Amino acid sequence: MAWLDLQPPSRWQENFGDKTLPERQYKVVVSLLSGEELCRFDYCDAAGFFRLHRVWSLGDLEETALRVARVDLREYKLVTEDGREVLPHVHLRPSGPPRGTSGRTAITVRLAAVRRSVEQVEWMKALRERTKEWQTQQHFISAERIAERMALHHAELQDLPQEAWEDREVLLMALAHPRVHGGAQLARRLVKSQSPLLHDREVVMQLAKCAMHVMQHLPEEFKSDEEVVLCYISRNPGAVRHAAPALRASAAFWKKAVICNEQTIQFAGPEVLQNRELLLEVLPVRASALQFLSEEMKADKELVLCAVRRQGRALGFAAVVLRRDREVVLAAVQQSGQALPFADETLQTDTEVVLAALPEAPKEILLKAVGENPELFQQLPEALQKDEELRATHGQCQTARSAWEGSAATEKEPFLPFSGEDREEGGWLNWSIWSVPMVS
Repeated sequence: MAWLDLQPPSRWQENFGDKTLPERQYKVVVSLLSGEELCRFDYCDAAGFFRLHRVWSLGDLEETALRVARVDLREYKLVTEDGREVLPHVHLRPSGPPRGTSGRTAITVRLAAVRRSVEQVEWMKALRERTKEWQTQQHFISAERIAERMALHHAELQDLPQEAWEDREVLLMALAHPRVHGGAQLARRLVKSQSPLLHDREVVMQLAKCAMHVMQHLPEEFKSDEEVVLCYISRNPGAVRHAAPALRASAAFWKKAVICNEQTIQFAGPEVLQNRELLLEVLPVRASALQFLSEEMKADKELVLCAVRRQGRALGFAAVVLRRDREVVLAAVQQSGQALPFADETLQTDTEVVLAALPEAPKEILLKAVGENPELFQQLPEALQKDEELRATHGQCQTARSAWEGSAATEKEPFLPFSGEDREEGGWLNWSIWSVPMVS
């Protein structure tokens, strides 16, 4: 539940048992748009005692006004001074003196009241009278509370009259709720009853946020509306299948659709997938669309360069031949070092490629590159040179190289016995691996 926050900036006593009132006093004033005051009440009026949670809910305001001022605020919409409607999920703070001012300063929360329509007031009154389950909590039966229950898909919805489901204001409040997870049920009910609200553009746009699969049931007028279709595509790429044929035949529409959601391209026809000019405009914005292209397009160097310059990891979707292309791999790792594992193994240990991938290059590839090319270690940043695993790998390579060079220096170089003395004494031809007796 969200609260109208009336927590005072001054100190509160830790022990709530003494019923001590706060230092600051709070007053709520509700007025009509004409300026006429509708009701006013104090904090202690609403609480009746020291409230432990120290805040008011919208239900508290409605209940207090009804009990203290004999005014039914459920027949009004409450709006704050800055124009925000008071809803169950909206968090509000009172206007008043800032912290550090006099502890006895009174803070007044001013709200404007807007009268609801007669039809809405009537069906809510009828609901309060006949709904036994809610009789003990009648202050919940307001437009805001019903909208909240629609949004959260409470079981009590089965008791709502048809007027509630056809109330545009209540439905829009439900769809705008930040924690709405009953949107699919709301949409199903609207479709099943053929509600006239399905022809309301604002309702249809709000449905896209929580009932993305409802587009196939929308009237034809919205299937031809590019803005509505793109709104649904942004959350469900498959919605493009239900767009009007005239839209699906437009290259400009497909450009917007793929930019809106790159997965939309998998539902495109060959006239889009083979449109190279269109792809050159889309890939610099939505590089991951490369994964849905044909093998021919994945082997197009210009298209792949457009993609990897936008998102280096798109290199993983490129053809194998381009993963061995030095220019393509360099462009990819310069955008993101995490693209290095997608490069061909022959380039994963290339000094220029590895250095371009820093500092995002994976450690296992760095270890492999340093093992094959010890000179690379000296070109790494100081932070990497202090890494124990890299230092150990570099040290092992240096030790192995020194041992190999030392053994090669002690071996006798092969020579040919040109002198006659050598021939007569039966000299030896010395080789690096074995010695062969000279035949005279």
